[in-house]
Amino acid sequence: MTEREKMPAGELYDCGDPELLERWHLAKDLIKQYNGLSSADLKAKESVLRQLLGGFGGNVWITAPFFAITGKIFFSEIIAKSTSTVFFLTTIV
Repeated sequence: MTEREKMPAGELYDCGDPELLERWHLAKDLIKQYNGLSSADLKAKESVLRQLLGGFGGNVWITAPFFAITGKIFFSEIIAKSTSTVFFLTTIV
């Protein structure tokens, strides 16, 4: 089982694993890029969010500053639906 597979399974994992670190840095870079975009640049914001989240519903609005801790570029059931929820998002896969 890889370190990445251990995370969602609730197993202990090595956060210094090269694959996890690569994904962590990618997520941080994408978040920095997203937070630096103009609020009116909807196409660029959507592009970055698709890279970061993997997908989302049609009526999702995420305002900067957006923070996430780690990431495989993931898809969350919360984000898949139209929502006006404000929450701190922790990504693990």
